[in-house]
Amino acid sequence: MSDDDVHDPLLVTLPAALAARVQALAAARGITAEAFVLDQLALALDDGAAAIDDDWAEDLRRLSEGGECVPAEAAFDRLEAHLAAARLPAK
Repeated sequence: MSDDDVHDPLLVTLPAALAARVQALAAARGITAEAFVLDQLALALDDGAAAIDDDWAEDLRRLSEGGECVPAEAAFDRLEAHLAAARLPAK
């Protein structure tokens, strides 16, 4: 038995509607609901890790670009002005 075959106990309770969807999707694929959930979680976690890596890459790319240096106080003044404008009711 490999390490992948051993599961730590983790009990997750799904709302009835979601559980029904999981069971239907699993049945359509000819697998158990547990196998379906494990596959979906693995995919989601892999995609999430890729998204985090992409975000870092984008942030580092932006940092390497030249640009305008703005004093923090001025930046916060602009931010506060934008927030105040956003709070105004639409006319």
